[in-house]
Amino acid sequence: MLDPTTPHSSSSNQPSARFLPPHILTSRIAEKQAEFESLSQLRELSAGLASQMENLEAKLHCLADGTESIAFIHSFRRVC
Repeated sequence: MLDPTTPHSSSSNQPSARFLPPHILTSRIAEKQAEFESLSQLRELSAGLASQMENLEAKLHCLADGTESIAFIHSFRRVC
């Protein structure tokens, strides 16, 4: 059985949260909230970038198809 007074964190240099003064806990909570907001913003930006990349992929396929069509038509003009 685990000793309830022993921290279970893998980081042995950080004291258990129950032994920290309230102002430090408040500070940690604020840091974690800021980190969460940053990660949420990063997720939204990443989703937007992924959407833009998908649009670019579709446009590149269209451009490639158009280039192939023009090359095909141009090849007939040389033959005639």
